[in-house]
Amino acid sequence: MSDEKQVKMKILEFVRSLNSANQSVEVDTDLIATGSLDSLSVMELVAFLTDEFKIEIAAADIIPINLRSVATLTAFVQARFS
Repeated sequence: MSDEKQVKMKILEFVRSLNSANQSVEVDTDLIATGSLDSLSVMELVAFLTDEFKIEIAAADIIPINLRSVATLTAFVQARFS
C-alpha cells in the first residue's frame, strides 16, 4: 500500500487510538508537543508501521523530526516505498 492518502488515514486512525492525552489529533497536530506520544506509544507506533506497511525502521530513524505529526510520519513511510 503506497497510496499517500491511504497511508495517512491508517496512521491517523492508529495515532488517534493511542492518544492517551485525549486530545483531538489531526494530520498536522504536533504529537510530541501535545503529549500525544509517550515512550510506550512510540514503540507501539513503530511496531504498527513496520507491520502495517512492511517497512524496516532503524533505531536511528526513531527521532522527533520523523514522529512530529501524522504528516511527517506519512512522509517517512512514503520514503520507504521509493
